[in-house]
Amino acid sequence: MSSSSTAAEPLKNVVVVGAASGIVTANLLASKLPPTHRLVLIEANEVAFWPIGALRAAVEQAFEKEIVAPLTHLYQDHPRHVVLNKTRVVGLEPNAVIVDRLAPEHLDLAASGTPAAGASERNGGGHRIEFDRAVLALGSSYSFPSRTVAPEEAKILESFQTAQREIEAAQHLLVIGGGPVGVEFVGEVLERHPQKASGITLVTNSNRLVSKDGKQEGVHDKLLSQLQKKGINIVFEDEVDFGDVPLRTGAVEGGRKTFKTKNKGVEIHADYLLDGTGGKPNTSLVASVDASVLNGVGAIKVDAALRVKSDGSSSAFDWSRYLATGDCNDLPCAKTWFAAEGQAKTAAHNVLELIKAEGGPTASHPKVQDASIPPNMIVVPLGKRGGASQLFFVSLGGWFTSLAKGNSLFVSQFKGYYR
Repeated sequence: MSSSSTAAEPLKNVVVVGAASGIVTANLLASKLPPTHRLVLIEANEVAFWPIGALRAAVEQAFEKEIVAPLTHLYQDHPRHVVLNKTRVVGLEPNAVIVDRLAPEHLDLAASGTPAAGASERNGGGHRIEFDRAVLALGSSYSFPSRTVAPEEAKILESFQTAQREIEAAQHLLVIGGGPVGVEFVGEVLERHPQKASGITLVTNSNRLVSKDGKQEGVHDKLLSQLQKKGINIVFEDEVDFGDVPLRTGAVEGGRKTFKTKNKGVEIHADYLLDGTGGKPNTSLVASVDASVLNGVGAIKVDAALRVKSDGSSSAFDWSRYLATGDCNDLPCAKTWFAAEGQAKTAAHNVLELIKAEGGPTASHPKVQDASIPPNMIVVPLGKRGGASQLFFVSLGGWFTSLAKGNSLFVSQFKGYYR
């Protein structure tokens, strides 16, 4: 049950939206917030989900259980804090978020104040939760299996179990996209079903694997060599004409079909498709209230301290109490877990400093930190033992990649966040 302070001094809420990279921010805040403040962690799914392990979970039986974790037991040592799982944020206001549901034990979170003009119509009459600060860890939008198909744990697990059966039954797999998602998926299938190698085709509109700008040339070379040695068919600089067949990860509707590429006319048989094309920032919620704070690709503009950046002249929305971390912001760095984790820690520090700066006569100027830009690094496993990586200007092969990521996919780290 959510805890509240006395009627004279109600708790001030600090809202974190998104329990993936947001869990790092939330955990730090839960242990360090002053007693005047309460953490409210909001997650659309019933459980936490680990995208880094999702491609393996789509192929390896029982591994789907390793990429979910319960949320309901968090912060039992800090009972004033609240976790709202299976709850969607459907609207934003300068000092409040609007959620689609509140369980009876959390109804005291709902604000009784006056909403911003037009908010009730815009947000469909949801529950308003006022806040002192809010951190948006909205992530990015990808196709299954990199993202869930439903919020319920049972349906998430069922979707991966279905994928495992379909991939095991498939004889011809067509992978669209030569980025990390497409390449890693091929590696996971080879790990589990090496006999399917000659039936796997990867098509990319780029002339490189993983990178279109040539900055990871060594990684491209190593991945290409390993895939070709295993007999994978790779078609560069081309696209598939799917006709009226939807590009959707899963068994091809109606059974095996033959497709042709648009440029080279390559015929490809497929009874299973994987949409491994790049994701986009998951910022439709922000766009619905103020698109002026989004850049050309839909990422939230932030300053170096991760505060949402508005130019003031074109925005009627006050973003001064919002921060944004990870894949959803426009910080100039690779959209990796390593980068998101670092930003999450910076966001927690800055929220605490901003709260401290509002603390009355003893308040100081907030000592916010700039988010660090991680070094040029990419790690792309091919199953548990292969793959390629780049650290700074050095490319490394399967041994390092396996040790760094491929063998574990950081599953123990994921589970540790939610203990």
